[in-house]
Amino acid sequence: MGKMKPLLYNVDKLKEYFRHIECAAIYGAGDYGKTLIDYLIFAGEKEKILGIIVTKRKDADHNYKGMEILEAADFFETHRNCSVIIAASLEHWDAMEETVLSKGASYRIMTQELYTDMQRKMDGREKTVYQGLDFLLAGFEKCGTTSLYAALKKIPAIYLSDKKESHYFSWFHMVEGAREKLIAAYFDNIRKGQIVGMIEPTFWASAKEIHAEFGGTIRLLFLVRNPVDAVFSYFKMANRLGEGNLLEAYRRSGGRFHVSMFDEYFSGLIAQEPEIFQYDYWMESFLKEYPHEQVNVILFEDLIQNPNEQLHEILKYIGVCEEREFTELPIVNEGNFVMADSEGYELAGRKFMLFRERDLLDAEEKSKKERECLEVQKLYAKAEKIYGVKMTDRQRTQLCEHFDGSVRRLEKLLGRDLTELWF
Repeated sequence: MGKMKPLLYNVDKLKEYFRHIECAAIYGAGDYGKTLIDYLIFAGEKEKILGIIVTKRKDADHNYKGMEILEAADFFETHRNCSVIIAASLEHWDAMEETVLSKGASYRIMTQELYTDMQRKMDGREKTVYQGLDFLLAGFEKCGTTSLYAALKKIPAIYLSDKKESHYFSWFHMVEGAREKLIAAYFDNIRKGQIVGMIEPTFWASAKEIHAEFGGTIRLLFLVRNPVDAVFSYFKMANRLGEGNLLEAYRRSGGRFHVSMFDEYFSGLIAQEPEIFQYDYWMESFLKEYPHEQVNVILFEDLIQNPNEQLHEILKYIGVCEEREFTELPIVNEGNFVMADSEGYELAGRKFMLFRERDLLDAEEKSKKERECLEVQKLYAKAEKIYGVKMTDRQRTQLCEHFDGSVRRLEKLLGRDLTELWF
């Protein structure tokens, strides 16, 4: 086991570090690096920023906030043995750390927790307590909900938790004081005047629970997508998370991935939840609890083709006036791959569980878990993957037949023909 990494988990640790150094270079010019620089300027520490460096400048802008961005190799020619803060996501840490150590520099590493803490400290608006939910996206998975979350999260008038999903209804009945724990963990940074929302794509089967927990006045959103594409995407996600009970299927195909594994996966999925991705079924359950005007269904395909129009419609619906133009929807969770073999699939499951355990720990305990997480992350990055996997024509035809009745019923609910857009 290697030594623990020198991590900065919050603003207090960052301030303490800066008290003991004359200046530091910021290694990273992406979102992490720019947020760190913004915070240091906000905190009156701009004079201590020695420079902004990147591994290869072709991957970055040439300057930020009037400061030139230099390649690490060029920077360290004249600045050896300096202090550096690595400002990048976890998967880049090892390579950047190796570069810094090779130049004899001392360093610290910025974490996701510090990133969030800095953003909060720079928000000068008055904080307020949670007084109820204004809107909730309650479905559906693999329909672009993470991209919508990313778009809405950038709008100051909207409050969304830094953690996209709480999975509240999977644990609230097992935890004493569950509602108070939810509020403390997910609604702790609301600013006065914000519209408060949740993005919970797994809530599609919880209409009664939502009404009981969040009341009858909230505005509901649902993102739907061609269910044939959604369920196959769901299968690929399960694969790269090491879920879906696919190990036997790997073994039967000689330890290698084969698209025929989807057939067995889908059979098991509908045996467990017959109405999975049958949007009309779940819409009807919500319409028993809420009036039509409080249930808004958005098609993923429309959102991709016309992001500006669709996002402004969503904002109008939830009560937010926003003048900005949305030229495109943020692309996140692309992950268009599956694990090529059973060893990679098992590793994916180990990684998923390990990172989930880490996320439940406090900052000090996380630091102890970081090395193990990094080792698994490196193995996962090296594991063979197959990209661009597509279902067969036979599978697509069978799925179209399976979902046809549901899609036709959804058309009646929406008052829209989906034949050309879906099937």
